[in-house]
Amino acid sequence: MRKKVTLLLSCIIPFYCFAQHNLSGSRTTSVYRYIYRLTNEEALALYKSDMQKVGTKYLHTLVDSVTGEDDPPLPPGNYLWINARENTLHAELKTTGEIACNLVNNNRDLVIALHNKAGQLTGDADVFINHKRMAYDKTTQTFRVGKRSRTGLVKIYYREVLHLVPLEERRKWNNKNRLWHTISNAFPLRYVVWPVRRWLYYKRYNRDGYMRFFTDKTRYEQKFWGFMVFSKPTYKPGDTVRCKAFVTLLNGKPVSHPLLLRLTAPEFETDTILAEIIPYRPGAFEYSFVINDSLNHHLDEDYLLTLEALHSRENKITGKDKQSGKDVLAMKRPVLMRGKFRYEDYELATVSFRARTDKQEHNRQNQVAVYLKATDENDLAVMDGRVEILVTPSPNSRQEFTLPAVFLPDTLWYHTQPMETVGETKIMLPDSIFPAASFDYSIHCTFLSSNNEYKEQELS
Repeated sequence: MRKKVTLLLSCIIPFYCFAQHNLSGSRTTSVYRYIYRLTNEEALALYKSDMQKVGTKYLHTLVDSVTGEDDPPLPPGNYLWINARENTLHAELKTTGEIACNLVNNNRDLVIALHNKAGQLTGDADVFINHKRMAYDKTTQTFRVGKRSRTGLVKIYYREVLHLVPLEERRKWNNKNRLWHTISNAFPLRYVVWPVRRWLYYKRYNRDGYMRFFTDKTRYEQKFWGFMVFSKPTYKPGDTVRCKAFVTLLNGKPVSHPLLLRLTAPEFETDTILAEIIPYRPGAFEYSFVINDSLNHHLDEDYLLTLEALHSRENKITGKDKQSGKDVLAMKRPVLMRGKFRYEDYELATVSFRARTDKQEHNRQNQVAVYLKATDENDLAVMDGRVEILVTPSPNSRQEFTLPAVFLPDTLWYHTQPMETVGETKIMLPDSIFPAASFDYSIHCTFLSSNNEYKEQELS
């Protein structure tokens, strides 16, 4: 009997040795990431300390705990994310907000533009640079501080949420560079600087001597100044391309003689003279044409329009020439001005989405109705849409509780359903989602269609 037991143990021991876990490949982080909500003052203090003063006093309001790398949707606010990494506790400060901050460069002032979730400019915020309030310019719909080039911290208070935007220090030679830019573009020095600048560009980017007509300027082109613009940057099949150009010599004298307008594809699949254009006033040219199959266009490609001298008709490229040979011949063309547009089959976002409620205040015996409507470009109801509704308490709002113990969750209600095909979609908020308390809340409405069009609106 003893021999049998020994034999059995000898079979078990090698089995457990084979199943030992590989410590070098084991997990080095905690399973959960914990999310704590912070006040604006706490978020500012942590940011200024470079996250060196994280302590238990900030772990007072646990919002959620998640697994994986994806961040859950959170109401606007500042949050402290905590998890273990190897033998240390890792803390990260994150802000969830409803605005995007963009710096506008005018080479002079500090200009900040704020966009809401709908992509619209908004001035409904308090913006500070260090301790100075930035004035709001209603004309440009931006916040501005004049003649500022120092580093600093921008604080934006939007709907009671603090957003922090650090400004990097500008280069010390920026003012000198601005002065040189002003002098070099002033009369008469610009007539010396501009040709030299073009020559240096040519020497820098074309050292191999192989010039590409679609991307590089010809030598003849260096003798002229001006621009070419289009009615829009991208066109689709059947659209009308409209372009305008203004061309002068380097001395500022407008070009007043007729020019050829040529359309060229990147690989010269299309290389066609469209028309001979007469300026409608000295230096000013305009032309329009419809994109059709006769022009041999290919979708998802850029196309080049060039204004050329009349004797450019003699410079013809055949399909037998190699690509490098085509570029060599094309670079000999007397081009005065050029411009590019893109050709692709795109669809415009044509859905309009609106949401409203029937009352601003209510109680548990008086329900709130949410009305939603999505229409197309013909103001007809979208047939294949659905709506998602997320009801959350407003952050930092005044709260009054009528019972000794009341639980107020961070998410009151989530609901999704198809949109009605006739009229407005009516959704009643249930009484049961509201606890025995007085507080403000927001209703986030999201519309989704079958072709992935996405619209959203927030009611508060």
